[in-house]
Amino acid sequence: MKKFFAFIIIVILIPLSFSMCVQRVPPATIGVKQTMWGGAGIVEEDFPTGFHLGITGYHKWYMMPAKTHFIHFTQSRSTQRSHSETENWNAPLQIRTRDNNVVTIDVSIAYRIQEGKAFNLVQMGRQAIYRDRVRSKALGVLQAELSKLSSEDLQSTKERLERIDSTLPVLNLALEEYFCQAASILIRRITFPAD
Repeated sequence: MKKFFAFIIIVILIPLSFSMCVQRVPPATIGVKQTMWGGAGIVEEDFPTGFHLGITGYHKWYMMPAKTHFIHFTQSRSTQRSHSETENWNAPLQIRTRDNNVVTIDVSIAYRIQEGKAFNLVQMGRQAIYRDRVRSKALGVLQAELSKLSSEDLQSTKERLERIDSTLPVLNLALEEYFCQAASILIRRITFPAD
């Protein structure tokens, strides 16, 4: 009988206790812990991949993607692809250049949540909306900055790269509000009107 109880404890109770006291944060994910009782709220720490103390009923966990996110403004796949956790497909940008021509520009932006700042997104209640807000901010910045180029500038690789280099810090400043940081901006295609 003692062996039976020992078996029950080893096989059932220990794993059950472990699963109720430990939270697994999957790979490529940032864990954010909230204490439900005692008014402590969101723990001001991002939890990396692995096992962390998380008592069921006392802690609530939010999982944020640690992967690089992409925003695509492109003609080729904007209607054929759906949004995923880290990719956002949109129609290409329509930009009025400095010399008053309208051009269509395909652009991709790579960004990620700032290291150690995912808990801020959850604390402010933005974990579900930050992707749309980042897309909106990026669209505004790109439209403002790329419209400073002329049609001739758009045809010059040097001018385009210089404009992208000067746009990246402006974009990062705009994304600070959502605790995100852009890594790069890539102009994929420029289409001039056919008239």
